[in-house]
Amino acid sequence: MKCLSMIVMLLLIASCATTLESPYFESGHMVIRDVPLRPGTAAWSPDSSRFAIIKNDELLIFNTATGHFRVLDGIVPLYIEWAPGSNLLAVHKTEISNELLKVDVSKETFQIVPIKEEPEAVKWLYPPDRFIVFSKKIISQSIGTFVTYTFTGVDKQNVQTFYNRDSYFPTRDENIDFTSGWTFAGVRPLHDTVLAPEYHDPPRLPPFTLFKTVDPVIDETYDLFTLSDTIFSAPSTWSPDGSRLAIVDSSGALSIVNVSKPDERLYSEDVVRGRYPSWNSSGSQLYIGGWIVESDGSILEQLIPDARESLGIWSPDGTGLIIVYESDLFYLNGFVPEFHEEDRPMDEELMNAGDKIRLLKNLLNEDLMTVKEFKVRRTRLLANIGMDDK
Repeated sequence: MKCLSMIVMLLLIASCATTLESPYFESGHMVIRDVPLRPGTAAWSPDSSRFAIIKNDELLIFNTATGHFRVLDGIVPLYIEWAPGSNLLAVHKTEISNELLKVDVSKETFQIVPIKEEPEAVKWLYPPDRFIVFSKKIISQSIGTFVTYTFTGVDKQNVQTFYNRDSYFPTRDENIDFTSGWTFAGVRPLHDTVLAPEYHDPPRLPPFTLFKTVDPVIDETYDLFTLSDTIFSAPSTWSPDGSRLAIVDSSGALSIVNVSKPDERLYSEDVVRGRYPSWNSSGSQLYIGGWIVESDGSILEQLIPDARESLGIWSPDGTGLIIVYESDLFYLNGFVPEFHEEDRPMDEELMNAGDKIRLLKNLLNEDLMTVKEFKVRRTRLLANIGMDDK
């Protein structure tokens, strides 16, 4: 294995020096070159001590304490996702197709996970054993482009497709982003459902995206709300408790939707525009397009100017932020995450409720409970913590 010095890999960014004096951002920064701008290009370890990145078709592991990199040989990564411990999932590119790998970062070994569909992205559902694989197929015809989206659940016992959707897009350009809306938000906290935004372009009616979630365990879908817009793939991000979803429209404007009451929407200030919103899982702050904003849409500060197409990835403890912009990866630390009154952390009460809902799902799968009884008990559990079952 190769070990790369931090001195060789990192360059200080003079243009961001003003953020060092900010009351919100208090520490240093660095940049790594030749990193692709797409979801899944970087992933944090659960304890926020390391992150994995894709650089020049290599998988690198960075230790934030020592400032050193390791390169995991034999992997050409396209998408990465970290689980508790040392397990990392990676979509690996071969000469023929994509493969799914389960990587042990500590032992520097990996194994192929056999699945039927070619993987595009992967998200952990119940680490370290159960995860979701996202796949897509694109067919361009004279009247437009047809995309088939597939979700496959994988655990130790079986591999099973639980969602399949055919969508039509009025374009013949196969390079347009069809997938980030499906891959970016991931699993909804507390509810353990997967976001599946469906673009619709009906005849003689304005186009819209229906945001819905799919439960991979009980095989149910839940309609949440619609976004009336022409954007084909709208990236979004969940609040820490899964009660709200931050989305962007085709102009890059940010709105925050209460999924239980979708008419209650907050909007960011006009100057804030971006492509990939990212909610700090340990606070009420979001990153979008070079800006840090509050969950009510108000501005905290600008970190990078003219970075509308940038992508932000928060560390689990909320103190670190990875920003991918153009072909550079910025690593910033020293953030001070805070929760405000309208937001709720995943505290012990919420986590206990989530564990009980998982137990109910297991009982349902084992035919020890009826669907009706499951829904009643789930609704009661969520109501007890002030949450809606939608």
